[in-house]
Amino acid sequence: NSGPGAQAALDAWKRWPWLSAVKHGNLFLVPATVLGRAAPRLLQGALVVCRDLQQARQRIYPAA
Repeated sequence: NSGPGAQAALDAWKRWPWLSAVKHGNLFLVPATVLGRAAPRLLQGALVVCRDLQQARQRIYPAA
């Protein structure tokens, strides 16, 4: 799913705390195996991206 350097890659972004995604904790990992080529798994990757974007929106604009 996530390779050995995945967490390190996400942590590297934390060097820029002024970026909106970092500030709101909206750093996500999408496995390259689901987005790397046009195949049926691409739809699975799209679902992962949509789920992560929805989670990011909820963090920024929580329901009242």
